[in-house]
Amino acid sequence: MVGLWQKFKHRFIKKEADNAMKKWKFIGSSYINFISMEQIQAYSDKLRADVICILPEPGSSILNQQQVLIDERYASFGYWLTEESYCHAGGRNGQLDQGWQYELLIRLSQDMTIGCITDKRVKEEWAVTSGFYTDAYILSRYTSFLKNCNAFEPFLKSCVTKALRLGDAMPYLEGMLRKDRRYWEIYQATQPFLILSGGSFCYNILNDMAKKLAHGLRLCGKSVEICVLSEDKRQKIAELPGAYYQAVIGFQGFLPAVYLNDQGCYLTDLIHAPKLEFLFDHPFWFCEQLEKHGTDFYILTHDENYVKFIQEHEPSVCGSFLMPPGGVRQKLDCGIRDKDVVFLGTYNNYRDILHNLYISDRKIRHMAACYMKYLKQRLNAPAEWAFSQMLQDYGLVVDGEPFARMMCQMGNVCQCIMYYYREKIIRSLLDAGIILHVYGESWDCSPFAPCGNLICHKEVDAENSQDVLQKAKISLNILAWHKGGCNERIINSMLAGAVVVTDKSSYIEKHFADGRDLCYFDLQKLHKLPPLVYKLLKQDSYRQEIADRGRIKAEQEYSAACQAKRVIAIVEQINSCR
Repeated sequence: MVGLWQKFKHRFIKKEADNAMKKWKFIGSSYINFISMEQIQAYSDKLRADVICILPEPGSSILNQQQVLIDERYASFGYWLTEESYCHAGGRNGQLDQGWQYELLIRLSQDMTIGCITDKRVKEEWAVTSGFYTDAYILSRYTSFLKNCNAFEPFLKSCVTKALRLGDAMPYLEGMLRKDRRYWEIYQATQPFLILSGGSFCYNILNDMAKKLAHGLRLCGKSVEICVLSEDKRQKIAELPGAYYQAVIGFQGFLPAVYLNDQGCYLTDLIHAPKLEFLFDHPFWFCEQLEKHGTDFYILTHDENYVKFIQEHEPSVCGSFLMPPGGVRQKLDCGIRDKDVVFLGTYNNYRDILHNLYISDRKIRHMAACYMKYLKQRLNAPAEWAFSQMLQDYGLVVDGEPFARMMCQMGNVCQCIMYYYREKIIRSLLDAGIILHVYGESWDCSPFAPCGNLICHKEVDAENSQDVLQKAKISLNILAWHKGGCNERIINSMLAGAVVVTDKSSYIEKHFADGRDLCYFDLQKLHKLPPLVYKLLKQDSYRQEIADRGRIKAEQEYSAACQAKRVIAIVEQINSCR
């Protein structure tokens, strides 16, 4: 027994040690592959260093910022750092080509311990030099530091010599020293992304999205700051003016609309960064926000029709971009999926909305009826198409911002038909005898509450909803009239291993194969929905094949890292045009 325990103990300790192993990243020549990660970990522990440089000849074992700054050889042969350190420092500066390794090491040396090891196997020809353009930026950024250690003049002389050798580079050096536009472009490229998080309404879904995007950006090697406006609003907002970020990203928040009367401008105008705001509902609901905002203001939306709508009707917005949702890969517990069909959506009674329309002004009532007619006529068309048809019937020609504002005034018509079809879909499943699990107190007030095959549970927030989806065979999704979009519920369900059954949109039809990645139904053919669900429930292998393919597709194309890469590409596109 003692022998068995010792054997188990050894394995347990080794496993714990492996888990403690840091994730190291090598910056430099690919020739240096003769040092293992275990050895680097040992060097790090011995030197108590966050970064490990390598040289062919002996040098200092611990480096300070001055040593790193005035001697690029410490970066020339390469160095190891943890992925966490890489992100914290802001990662590679994409604005620099030759010598970016040197510039990164300088940033790392500002608040991290730099260790240095010697290995005679390292060859001199492997060294990578920085080049003039990187040196010019470093000279400008660290002018004060270089002057304090009496190294500015030699560094400047070296840059001038290189500039003269290039022939036409002196204007570039002069521009760097006076910190011109190009300098700030390079500087901004390594600043954090600022993620604005807000209140916990709507099952905390917006905060969950913010958290996932931040996670994805860090996976891409980006530095991220999160500002929870509901908690540290005053303190953080006071720090924002004058700050530089790669981008400021909000989630249907209030910050873009904050106007400073004493400054005569919007608060966001004082932040040096493009401002990107996620919108998850139709843009007509945000008319005021889309018309009253600062400069460099952009919209990210999950619906391709909304992108077009903003371009056509909100000219003050600098640009709009399609941004599909992203999720985090789940560790499936491989437990029993004991819930046949799950629906993570609220219940709202369309009859209350309809009643308010009936008692409204006669003209409004007639326009609403006409609008409703066109919405029902083409159930797969975007809401703005139906609204445009209604205006034509009344002989009205409206475009631009007035069109969006008028749509907002008739927004309750869209809500009415959305909830009408939500109820109709639910009823079709319950009438067929399918057991449906729903969440939240709103369902207690629904006409389905007495139904024996409607199982009502307590509400769950966005984070805990993943546990629910991991117990579901089928996740029912009903789009909130997003006729060109894909919502987070679809992606989260796929990642949780549930089969998604959803009404279709133009985006879903383009990017997901019906019966392969997920299953979709047509609002105009709801009689086909119950047989589809029955087929999925009865044929376990068929259902599992769809679930597996859907999960793989979501992991490969709709992970948090995938979304972050899309955001980074958009920010780079914006900055290249600014």
